[in-house]
Amino acid sequence: MATQNCSHYSWSIFDGGTCQLKFGSVNETDILYTGDNSRICGIINATNNSISDPRINWNSEDWAFACDFADYDIYTTIIQRSLCKDSCERTPDCSHYSWNTKNSGTCSMKKGFVTKSNAFYNGDTTSICGVCNSFVPSITDVDSQKVIEWQTGDWAYGCDFDGNSLSDVKLPSSLCANTCRQIGGCTHFTWTTYQSGTCWMKQNHVNKSDAFFTGNKLMICGIVDQSNPLVLPDIDSPKGKNKTDSRIKWENGNWAFACNFIGRDLTNEQILGEECGGKCWSTTACTHFVHTSHNGGTCWLKYGAVSKSDAVYTGDFSTVCGLKV
Repeated sequence: MATQNCSHYSWSIFDGGTCQLKFGSVNETDILYTGDNSRICGIINATNNSISDPRINWNSEDWAFACDFADYDIYTTIIQRSLCKDSCERTPDCSHYSWNTKNSGTCSMKKGFVTKSNAFYNGDTTSICGVCNSFVPSITDVDSQKVIEWQTGDWAYGCDFDGNSLSDVKLPSSLCANTCRQIGGCTHFTWTTYQSGTCWMKQNHVNKSDAFFTGNKLMICGIVDQSNPLVLPDIDSPKGKNKTDSRIKWENGNWAFACNFIGRDLTNEQILGEECGGKCWSTTACTHFVHTSHNGGTCWLKYGAVSKSDAVYTGDFSTVCGLKV
């Protein structure tokens, strides 16, 4: 329900989540940067908020040809145009998307609250853009440290850093961190599956708290330590070829150190590593598990059919992964 005379607002985690409604004429130059990534602020444009470009012909499913949304990409993936909306709806925090013919079909997942009025006409009738009606902003992801599971060496799956782009190069994920170390000015990085594997070099000083959660477990982000080389896991290893990573030494046939299974999280619990496998056995839907040092020791129960060939080598021998066999 709209509040009369409200012209702008801010939201913080105070008291579990507080929205402060404000009044008066303001613009973007009045916004104060706080450095607190858990805070949100915005300006209500009552006159233009519902007016979309008349050249964009929206259909009943809230997508259209020849349009795009500016910036705010979570990540991009090479897929068919018909699958782009569904991919957005399955991606945490994805609220809108666009697709174009670049690289035979690129879908850009985007975050943030938008309406059709935020779309711009690009004249390219092969491209599409759309809004995901199923999107509900999540306050559970506000504190990135609660959802980004940092590994030894200051890197993590499923995360990204905004802006500060320096350069990018197509290479395997395992080489991304050390490539960044060798590029002058590179301080942090993101690796994605774009173009079969792209390392995005970034500049300027950042902390782990500057990273945001993407929900895409096939992404890696990290901060470079110039004094310590870092070999990241090769997460684009062949799947479905019954080939296990030789660096993973399986114990008793069903568990190993320094490995992980990507995605398919069922639940997690702070327990000892030796208790994690038993917890999976006693949980009906659990088929495999991972234990890490996160929060003093966290057991991640996972679901779905997997094999040893799906395990990813992490190089972190404080982690354990295993199968329920």
